[in-house]
Amino acid sequence: MVFGEINAFFSILEKIKKRFSSSDTEKNEKQENIASRFIRLFESHGVHRNQIPRFESFGISVADVQNDQSLLKKLNEDLLSYVCEKFSVRREWLDGASNQIYHSHDFYKKPEQFSEFLDGLIENNPERNISGFLLTSGEKKDNTVLLFEEEIGRIEAKAIHRYYLCDATTFHYWKSRAFITACVACAWRKKVFIQGRYLSQRKIDEIAGGEYLLGWAGDGPWSLKGRRWYPEDMTINPDSYLKGIDPEINNYGRKAALALWLELEQEGYMDSGLKNNVRDLFANKLSDFR
Repeated sequence: MVFGEINAFFSILEKIKKRFSSSDTEKNEKQENIASRFIRLFESHGVHRNQIPRFESFGISVADVQNDQSLLKKLNEDLLSYVCEKFSVRREWLDGASNQIYHSHDFYKKPEQFSEFLDGLIENNPERNISGFLLTSGEKKDNTVLLFEEEIGRIEAKAIHRYYLCDATTFHYWKSRAFITACVACAWRKKVFIQGRYLSQRKIDEIAGGEYLLGWAGDGPWSLKGRRWYPEDMTINPDSYLKGIDPEINNYGRKAALALWLELEQEGYMDSGLKNNVRDLFANKLSDFR
């Protein structure tokens, strides 16, 4: 009798578990249709569903955005493609076919392409309502993320932005440090200013993966509460540039980092416009290691 009661008890538990599991699955599927993602995309960037018709003239009314069924009737290919371009998100994510929301821009060892990328942003936003953020944990063997926030419109006094993820790379590796510094210098030279933030490595990895919606309802750079640091110092101060770099055997990492800084400076990539005649500071620092 006792064993029968125990079996019956676990049988009931299993049925309850399946019921709730099924209910959660149906709920998630309902939440993840293309209409609900469309709304979530706007709301995460600071546009309430009732404000969508005012933010963009899509031929969509306030009545159309009240529920998924009415909105689905309005979502055509041209509209969906336009919205993805507007917020710089991947169509595959909006379709529900991928978890990766944002495109990833890789400029490692390609400072000339980074310069062209920034020129494109500036051309589309001549008032330079663009901010950069370099996120790092400050821990050894960590990754860093360079991202940009561009204003694309306003709802009353509230600015609405889109985001660009660039260069998730190992910050303490000497070669990575040199090329990320070249990107920082290029941005400052073009009057696109980059702030530094220390965040947990877990948060940085989430953002780097492109699967985390940035913005008002997510973690827009403006809301990142990490301690601030100053990436531009790496373009003018050799001690700031070398801070945290893996020295490797016989200081090879530091020497190689300085040598590459000088090489990139010779090619014009380390001029941030902040200070003149800094080459000698880096050359003298390299001499100290020899």
